[in-house]
Amino acid sequence: MKYKKGYKYQLVEDEVINLPGWFMEETGGIETDFITINDVCLVIKKGYAWDGASGIPDIANQRASAGHDAFYQMFRLGLLSKDKYKAKSDALFMAMCIEEGTPFLVAQLYYTVLEKFGDRAASKRRKIYEC
Repeated sequence: MKYKKGYKYQLVEDEVINLPGWFMEETGGIETDFITINDVCLVIKKGYAWDGASGIPDIANQRASAGHDAFYQMFRLGLLSKDKYKAKSDALFMAMCIEEGTPFLVAQLYYTVLEKFGDRAASKRRKIYEC
């Protein structure tokens, strides 16, 4: 058996996140088993697992963290340019947090942490364990 550790949540239905006009450039679309990205939306499919926002209370950012983790996964898989989209995905996380009730200054702090320290998470692949 092979498996990965560290997941906290798993979707029981598809989640659609509409992307702002400033977000995507023409990609031609990206499709994986659990994530679809096109020029107008991100679809995170039923069964997608993620670990939430690292070190941040989850109350008002579960949806934002799912979207953010999906983008970072696309960076790690080499399907989406980290150089082109990391800053945008961090800004989208902040905007979604604010939209869902996180105070602006708290969301700004989240963004600053992602901006300064998120590069490692955008590059690191999860270890695969065997038993």
